[in-house]
Amino acid sequence: MDAVKEALRGTLDSVTLQFLLMWDLSTTIQDKVTLKALILQHILCCAAQTERTIERNKIKDSSTACNVIITQLASQRLHHSIFLTVPFMLFVWTNGALKQTIEALYKCGLCISFTSLLTLLEKLAAHCVEHARQVARQPHMMCYDNINISTSLFVKQHSDAPAKVQSGTFAILYEHRKMPKGYCTKQFPLCTSAIDESLITGNIAIIHDVYIRQLQITHDELSDYAIPSFNNQSTNARIRGVKALHVKDVNPFTHLQIIQLGFGLFHLCLNLIWALLSYFFALLDRTRLGCEHHDYHTLLATLMQILCGIILNAWHNECEHLLLAAFASSKPTVNKLLQIANTIIIKHAMPAYESSSKKQNVFSIDSE
Repeated sequence: MDAVKEALRGTLDSVTLQFLLMWDLSTTIQDKVTLKALILQHILCCAAQTERTIERNKIKDSSTACNVIITQLASQRLHHSIFLTVPFMLFVWTNGALKQTIEALYKCGLCISFTSLLTLLEKLAAHCVEHARQVARQPHMMCYDNINISTSLFVKQHSDAPAKVQSGTFAILYEHRKMPKGYCTKQFPLCTSAIDESLITGNIAIIHDVYIRQLQITHDELSDYAIPSFNNQSTNARIRGVKALHVKDVNPFTHLQIIQLGFGLFHLCLNLIWALLSYFFALLDRTRLGCEHHDYHTLLATLMQILCGIILNAWHNECEHLLLAAFASSKPTVNKLLQIANTIIIKHAMPAYESSSKKQNVFSIDSE
């Protein structure tokens, strides 16, 4: 166990973004545990599965559970055995685990303490901001939007408690270069601020907070930049208002000449959906989608309902039965279901494609 303890030794400073991206249970934990605790590993595997189970069960594998038990023992022997507890801690925290749950897992040797978690988050945030500072000195895009964080599930709160919902603004930098086919744009999140972006003055403060305080770039350095920023209509309108108010300021940064606005495609799609499907929304009795301020969550639920209806109708057309109940009673094979599903994807879930030669023929006919 001393060898396992030393192999898993680490500090919160050693947990970097690169470590988390490369971390894998089989390579980071299993290889180290299996090589350094062979006897204990064998004992645990024998206790976890019988010989009959090992021979017949080809799906269930007890190696992960055994390795986790060994890391729990290592954590009891050395507090700094964190190469499993930290990644697992971040997993349960990002999935909404409560403080009491985290402390219980800490007592079981599966996680670090809640206090250590807060320290770790500060260190990871510093790593993210430092990485973003390097990106900010290269061609990039910057976008931001409001964020609302619920801090309590209880209806009533005492006077010294924080607000039930805390609002702020969240900014992200994006790589800005020609992307090869299939490449996903890299994102570099910044720290969330408590600034209200629903005001013109708030937009001034946000951009100053992003580039001056967090990214630590001077006005002179920013004056030669042209930074694309894609936002919703209201945010773009406020930024234009700032530009109008500060048109005679001393440098391009203070009157936001460096910010080149664009219309966010996501919001454009939402507006087109509302405009094109407003009649059908009325038929579906979606009255909240007809209001002046549209409800995104209601729109998403409505679109999912429409998609389910389209897919259900496609199954009805392709199953070769009058009723889906009759098709189900025929007990179709797995291959038959996959064949029909593939047909539905090709015929009903993909845009129609016309070859270039067919398009040229159409053009030639039209021209004649």
